[in-house]
Amino acid sequence: MSELYEGREQSQVKHFILRKYLERFARIIGMSREQPIAYVDCFSGPWNVQSIDLKDSSFAIALDELLKAQHTCKQNGKSLPLRCFFLEENKRAYGELAHYAADKSAFAEIMTKNASLADSVPEILNFIHSSPKVSFPFIFLDPTGWSGLELDVISPLLKLRPGEVLINFMSSFIRRFIKLRDPATYQSFQRVFGPFLPSISELQNLESEALEDALLDAYSNLLRDVGGFPLICKAIVLHPQIDSTYFHLIYATRNKKGVEAFKAAERGAMNLQQSSRAKVKGKKRTERDGPELFTAEVMDDPRHFKSLCVRYCAKSKSKVTGLLNTQPITRFDEVWVAALTEPLVQEADLKSWIAEWQAAGQLKIIGMAENQRVPQWGQKIRLSVTSTTPLM
Repeated sequence: MSELYEGREQSQVKHFILRKYLERFARIIGMSREQPIAYVDCFSGPWNVQSIDLKDSSFAIALDELLKAQHTCKQNGKSLPLRCFFLEENKRAYGELAHYAADKSAFAEIMTKNASLADSVPEILNFIHSSPKVSFPFIFLDPTGWSGLELDVISPLLKLRPGEVLINFMSSFIRRFIKLRDPATYQSFQRVFGPFLPSISELQNLESEALEDALLDAYSNLLRDVGGFPLICKAIVLHPQIDSTYFHLIYATRNKKGVEAFKAAERGAMNLQQSSRAKVKGKKRTERDGPELFTAEVMDDPRHFKSLCVRYCAKSKSKVTGLLNTQPITRFDEVWVAALTEPLVQEADLKSWIAEWQAAGQLKIIGMAENQRVPQWGQKIRLSVTSTTPLM
């Protein structure tokens, strides 16, 4: 499969997260709710695919995972109706999409449309609501730039209940164009962020990573306020050849199980990303300097990725300590949400901080069962700060 992504390794990381997330998402919906899934890909493509059967396109990957989950549910005596809406504005790409969808129509209800998202939202909503049984929508917004994410266009999709959203937030494009003092560019940002757009003059003075964080925090606030999503996660996808962020995948949900599934997908994707970037950079060195004695993974310099891990763990830990220092008795659920919404941070990191503070006598866990070693979500567990020195 990796040869299909040569030259577009960032798409492989994106597709890995999409595949692994949908694998768990669809089984959860099917096994626990037997509720129809309405999967909506608003910018379907295909774009730059290498396989004749389009298996490296996002819509083929999504449908493949949904059908696998449907089969698993059926084996367990459960029903998982599948409904897909694939939208593509480009006529040539739409032709390939429509041909693929026609071949798969025996396995799922599939609707395709050759139009822009701005002209299709009412039809998408009608499709979602037309099922006899209430569907669970999953909205995938993956434009080729930032155009297409205008807030006035996508707001009705964000407000769907139930529902989840996965957005490709093109950080590299936005980071580059935010520096331009161009009225047309500014207007496009205004349409994407609406009232949640930070001060452009302040953004233009920020360095690269701080700029990304400011934009992502602003967009997360947008999703919380407009869509009513209390749980938002961000995964970093790096440029394959240079130490810079290519884009972020922003995931919004209202259910803790979704966060667990997304963080598991992110964890696997980061391992894949490190390996693929090492191979790309190793290939470039070999072309320039000749064969190397050791493998690309051994020769790779992981400092940039490690620095990002340190950066976001520090940011996450700061949010947790801020919560605990201002609320001396805090529910575990609250600190869990504060910690895991940052990229590259896992539940194990949070529990290691809690254990560290507990061992130092700075924190006491109230409400755990006698034989329980670590706090769990949903329990009536409190974290009580016992030290007069603020947690760090």
